Amino acid sequence: MKLTAAALASIAGTTAATSLAQTPQMGWNSWNSFKLNINASILSEIADLLVSLGLKDTGYNYLLLNEGWSSYERTADGYLQANTTGFPDGIKALADEVHDKGLKLGLYGDSGILTCAFRTGSWGYEERDALTIAGWGIDYLKYDNCGGFRAMTNAPQERFLAMQNALLRTGRDIFYSVCEWGYQFPWHWGANIGHSYRMSEDITNCILSEHRICWLLDYDHCAENERDERLSIALPLARHGPARVGNFNMTMYMQQTHFAFWAALESPLIISADLRKMTNESLAVLTNKDIGCHSPPLQLVYQTKLRQCWLQWSHDCRPE
Repeated sequence: MKLTAAALASIAGTTAATSLAQTPQMGWNSWNSFKLNINASILSEIADLLVSLGLKDTGYNYLLLNEGWSSYERTADGYLQANTTGFPDGIKALADEVHDKGLKLGLYGDSGILTCAFRTGSWGYEERDALTIAGWGIDYLKYDNCGGFRAMTNAPQERFLAMQNALLRTGRDIFYSVCEWGYQFPWHWGANIGHSYRMSEDITNCILSEHRICWLLDYDHCAENERDERLSIALPLARHGPARVGNFNMTMYMQQTHFAFWAALESPLIISADLRKMTNESLAVLTNKDIGCHSPPLQLVYQTKLRQCWLQWSHDCRPE
């Protein structure tokens, strides 16, 4: 069944209003630092660092395992399975370890036939895959859009909604991050389906170019008309994208500016740097409680062609 815009609008609030999304999520994601070269040993080390460096106490409680954890094939009876080279004990054992450290574990999945790295996607297997990850003790699902263009003619809204419904039926609280890339205007429907939703393509490493705004928002969706459309819509937890603090060649002032804008725009704060190599200066930016929690959101109260005025009434709402 194809979903109309009216039908999608009718499901508003079924996911995003839950207790999982009272404030934007915070955590660490494996992709930018490790790509497909991720394994259980690295995850265990990063989990320890989230605790020992004080990041967990600051609010970074999600350990997000991105692309690379799964096998290229399902089991003989059609279930997801881990890449046994990197995760010989399976995902449930990793989840148990992460939970013992007071953290939550997230996994990467895909709404299409294949993932971005050509591993098995969840299209047509939503119920089975949702039950599988719930049984493993997973707390967070980043659900991507690669391979979705091959899923017949089903719209992104329908594919992402199928997994939302499957997750709800498991009975487990699983944070659902919709990673659609912004092609189908998710700021109009993403909050109805996910706890957070992605608004654009990846930000990119062009901090030294003339297009420096790419580090604060994204690299090819900065047109005035699109920006104005987005700012006119309430965007609960709108942007999912790793923070770049501690990565590449950003000066300390660049890192502070980058991070402050992410926080002020009520973005999820997902660290992507290798915590084993992070400097004390970068760590201080990430744990700066003066920035406060990103609620209530920054509001654009006045603008001209050349200037904008933003206002935020802030209060401390980070974890005790």
